[in-house]
Amino acid sequence: YEIQSIKAYNYLDLSVRWQLSDMVRVNFSAQNILDKNPPVVANIPGANTSSNTYADTYDPLGRRFGLGVSVKF
Repeated sequence: YEIQSIKAYNYLDLSVRWQLSDMVRVNFSAQNILDKNPPVVANIPGANTSSNTYADTYDPLGRRFGLGVSVKF
């Protein structure tokens, strides 16, 4: 089958930062919270043939979480 166009896509991401003290900050982030799959575009020129989508535009990895701590000395 041939794909003529791709519908609009929205991803839900969240980032939170807590300032625990003057010296310590904690960051939490979540990308693609709803775990939305990217569109399959295997036959559109420029699409990545290994992932069948535009990996630089759409999220092929699914839901991801991150946690970081920053400390000032």
